[in-house]
Amino acid sequence: MGIITYAVIIVLVLSVIGLGWKTMLNGTIQGFNVVVNKVPELKQLAQEAKQYLSNQSTDIVNDALAHKQGKGLRVHLTVDTNHVGQEASVGTYQYGRNVDERYNYVNNGITEITLNYQKGQIENGEFQICVRLNDGQQECGNGYNSEGKQPESVRVSIFSNGSPQPNDQSQSQSQSSNNENTNNNALSQSQETTIYICKENGCFPQ
Repeated sequence: MGIITYAVIIVLVLSVIGLGWKTMLNGTIQGFNVVVNKVPELKQLAQEAKQYLSNQSTDIVNDALAHKQGKGLRVHLTVDTNHVGQEASVGTYQYGRNVDERYNYVNNGITEITLNYQKGQIENGEFQICVRLNDGQQECGNGYNSEGKQPESVRVSIFSNGSPQPNDQSQSQSQSSNNENTNNNALSQSQETTIYICKENGCFPQ
């Protein structure tokens, strides 16, 4: 270790002794927040990490409640969307009634969410999970609660209105190709030359 390294260590030790651990820690956190707020990429990563930890904390709490009150249905929910990341309402419905309502952060793309229900909260049979975004757009997916199939998987896809469907591009390319073939055939026909053979009794096409 060089002289500079020793000097840095001595300065840090003296700073901790003079300011105290609490002040030193607060200064470090404030400096980190300043750097994160100035860099958009770091700010976005910090927000996603915060929401991820929030979702994990929610899952832990739900697991604890389910364990305390008896294990119920567990659902692996997959949300696929092209909207920006946001907190969404996740509601569970069965037989015309709302049996559960919670909020989870949904990322742009695919988000995996684990839903743990209390014992008896969802009866045997079909149920529905609906995801509603901040703009009011809502889509639902169906699941089935049976004692022989645990856990259940449900998928919900939410795409903005007017977004191209997966087959739109291929259909457009196919239509463009057909139009091009039609134009080529018309051009070929227009460029054909007819040869006439003329004799004493008249001219006839070859």
